[in-house]
Amino acid sequence: DRTLAQKAAMAGAEVMVKTRATGLLRSNGMVTGINAMYMGETHEIKADIVIGADGIESKVGRWGGIDTSLKPGDIETGVQFLVSNIDPGEYNKFYLGEKYAPGGYQWIFPKGEHTANVGLGILGSKSGNVRAISLLHRFLEINMPQAKIVEMVVGGVPVSGPIKQTVTNGLILVGDAARQSDPLTGGGITNAMDAGKMAGEVCIKAKERGDYSVKTLKEYEDGWRATIGKEISRSLKVKNLFIRLSDEQLNQLAHSLDGVDARTMELPKFLAVLFRKNPKLLWELRSLY
Repeated sequence: DRTLAQKAAMAGAEVMVKTRATGLLRSNGMVTGINAMYMGETHEIKADIVIGADGIESKVGRWGGIDTSLKPGDIETGVQFLVSNIDPGEYNKFYLGEKYAPGGYQWIFPKGEHTANVGLGILGSKSGNVRAISLLHRFLEINMPQAKIVEMVVGGVPVSGPIKQTVTNGLILVGDAARQSDPLTGGGITNAMDAGKMAGEVCIKAKERGDYSVKTLKEYEDGWRATIGKEISRSLKVKNLFIRLSDEQLNQLAHSLDGVDARTMELPKFLAVLFRKNPKLLWELRSLY
């Protein structure tokens, strides 16, 4: 985040630290800026277009009249530790199953120098009273008893798939605020960057035209849905099937990959291989592969 803020500042942006948006400014049916709180004082910040990139709990979208509500089954609760004093190996590792991460998965990402990011995400509709952080502590106690936790990150990830609307007059939503994260993996950085670029390009057009209405901003909506939106919808179908599979069925999928070198496969190709080897189990995905 700090690096991105530095790059934005160097490109001419004014970065306001310790500042939070508290509401939207409006005029004649248009969003025209925000109310912001800085050091205990309220400020009005005028803008031709407001871009809401405020994450899973996006208030900007709700303030703008956009329905961003999520059900428990649409949210992955995630926790990640940066741990040291371990030998994480060379490759990323993933763990699936009810005992590891109900409705989600667990990961180990080696970082070098005897450190790794170890984390998990669990689905709200599948986890019951189980807490993500408790599962992760238990995993470390069993599998990495010597590990030392040096950092912790927690948060939620939307896995709902695209929402119906991401623009209104003078307002654009991007990233997790627009539910643009991948429903299968929970990854959202690449999609958010792509969407952010599209949003910026449309904002330039709007400025040139002097038109900040939904009519112009809809070019952003149409653009991201025609590109990353298709991949998000595909991932949602895969996710909805995978969360219904039992641990036994997941093991069956894993065993079917014996002899397959998946080290350099990207996810779409990996899933295509799984489908070809397990057409009966994954029949619902036939239209995708």
